[in-house]
Amino acid sequence: MTNIFTPFQGLLPFLSRPEPDKPISGDLLDLENWGTNVAIHRRIDMHPDLIQILDDALKGTPQPFSKMKPFMPGTNHYGAPDHPSPWNGTINGYKICITEEILWLTLRDWYGWSVPCLETVRALKEHLGLTNLIEFGQGTGYFASVLEASGISMITSECFNQGYDGIGIWRKPDFNDSKQMFSQHPDQSVLLSWPDPRAEKLILDLLSPGQEIIITGDRDCCALPSKTLQKNGFTHIPEKSTKRSIASAIGELFDLEVWKAPE
Repeated sequence: MTNIFTPFQGLLPFLSRPEPDKPISGDLLDLENWGTNVAIHRRIDMHPDLIQILDDALKGTPQPFSKMKPFMPGTNHYGAPDHPSPWNGTINGYKICITEEILWLTLRDWYGWSVPCLETVRALKEHLGLTNLIEFGQGTGYFASVLEASGISMITSECFNQGYDGIGIWRKPDFNDSKQMFSQHPDQSVLLSWPDPRAEKLILDLLSPGQEIIITGDRDCCALPSKTLQKNGFTHIPEKSTKRSIASAIGELFDLEVWKAPE
């Protein structure tokens, strides 16, 4: 996949800093243009090596987390700095100073709460032997696009069909109606990346008996924490689950847990 920002490389000094002033008028088009310019600015301000690593994953060559880690946020919880970012350099001689908070927000908005790496692909393809997967709540579509490039056939839907600015940057959801997706694929494993707590009841209603879910994210604040799954009769499958196998926008590795819905 061609780097979508290649045409903007010559504009780096113009787009780097300061960010565009937010328009005072309430004109929706002005606000949308402002938001787009800020998003471009923030993405370009990421370390070019990190951008390359994330782009390469879309071509089927994901890198191990150890290659990504030097350029990722150093955080303890939702962007609270745990240590200074190890990079504070330049791009084409132009000084860049992207803060921890802006870096993790940029990763979240452009790529997602989860940032798949080589460990993720190996966990899903080699450890679980998956060739097909459905994803509920695809967000930007980056996760699904990386898995597709790595040889896993993906079918996706979004949570509430209400969206936000980042929905579908890398691919569009295959289904607007999640119920239809689940009904057509009752035997497929379901990927849930940092599931929205507001979608918890919906997910439980959509799952078929015995259907497996692969869930990742901060399990204390996302939908379907372990206690909720146990309360609803789900069975944890530790031999299928993998520890510290997927990177996140906040800069740390999370587990991929596999649970089976009650029969």
